[in-house]
Amino acid sequence: MPGGFSTSELAEFRGNASQELASFIREGLRAFVEFFQTSQFDKMAQFYSPDTTLMLPHRGVIRGADKLPALFRELKEAGLRDWRIEPNRIEQFGDTALEYGTYSFLLRQPNGADAADRGKYLVVWRRQTDGRWLIHADVANTDCSPAM
Repeated sequence: MPGGFSTSELAEFRGNASQELASFIREGLRAFVEFFQTSQFDKMAQFYSPDTTLMLPHRGVIRGADKLPALFRELKEAGLRDWRIEPNRIEQFGDTALEYGTYSFLLRQPNGADAADRGKYLVVWRRQTDGRWLIHADVANTDCSPAM
């Protein structure tokens, strides 16, 4: 092949995720949301690598999976509900995978009304030395304007 790449290397370079990995991520998202609905925050954190980084709208950078159960509990207690996560594309590059998607949720306001949020996200998955895929970075960006 031109450039010295084999066909299999080129497929990996293009980011074609295996069906197995794509299914793992999609099934994992269903479990993740179910764990949130049932307040199993420690199980949610197990999707993340110990040195994970989260960058969420209107929050500082969060580093470390050990901080996530408290974050997820805080979100639930703040009234976050009807959380939907839809992966649109999954690409794999060797031991790294990128998951692109959209999200939406409702958040109960102090006056009892619901505020809707929606946006997009990018998750970086990394295969660990034991073969497990864990989230290394999670970045979300809202499409909604902040309340004035």
